[in-house]
Amino acid sequence: MSDNSNTQINVAQLLKSATGAVREYELEASVPSLGRDIQLTQPVVGRVKLTRINDGILAQGHFATAVELVCDRCLGLFHLPVEFDVEEKFVPVIDISTGKWRLLDDEEDIDSAVLIDDHHILDLEEVFRQAIYLELPLHAVCQPDCRGMCPRCGTSLNEGLCACADDEVDPRWEALRDLKEG
Repeated sequence: MSDNSNTQINVAQLLKSATGAVREYELEASVPSLGRDIQLTQPVVGRVKLTRINDGILAQGHFATAVELVCDRCLGLFHLPVEFDVEEKFVPVIDISTGKWRLLDDEEDIDSAVLIDDHHILDLEEVFRQAIYLELPLHAVCQPDCRGMCPRCGTSLNEGLCACADDEVDPRWEALRDLKEG
């Protein structure tokens, strides 16, 4: 867990509450570990609703941010707004009333990202990171009509035409050009 990303919420009092108790929080958080190709350009903002359930806490919310991506066609940087919803069950590792470590069922495939730690801290950072990745396009394009780049000189064709000659023909196609001309 990171110390300064504002994704951590102390839920000790909510864990002591009856089932159905609700707490809501406005969040503005950074997610520092998105990866080397993707950077947040705005913090993640939104509202999270935490509901006490039998075996933990249900976190629900709607969030928005923006990321900086590299266009697959022209290799230019661009900003993409991202909105996502979160609905995740968090399970405590410590029983709040006894202070003893809880035995988690082996049948349950619980990801460590959704565990409430021994200090009763619920951390949304990994949930945010995964949700942002799921919202990213498979092929990031800066604009729908992006013209890409010249395969010969690398000039961005969005900025104008390059100086490369259009009559250059791949030598493997020379025989066809000779047929056309002759």
